[in-house]
Amino acid sequence: MLNNFMMPIVFPLIGGMVHKLEVGAKRFVDGISDERYKSGIFYASKQGKLSGEMVDQSTFYTDLKNTKFQDNADEAIHRFIK
Repeated sequence: MLNNFMMPIVFPLIGGMVHKLEVGAKRFVDGISDERYKSGIFYASKQGKLSGEMVDQSTFYTDLKNTKFQDNADEAIHRFIK
């Protein structure tokens, strides 16, 4: 389905809505090296957008700033990778 429908038909239709690979790579590198972005905060495009300015996602997904949820996720991940 991905090769026969999504890639040739759907992806070109949304092409103008998303950023290019180079932009995504820069966003990734900025996320780990730019001091504007703080540890423990999930950054992505504004709500309802696939690309554009990066913002703190907890402003509209409030569970992301729940430290108990973060601690539980950390514990679960570390149990899994041991």
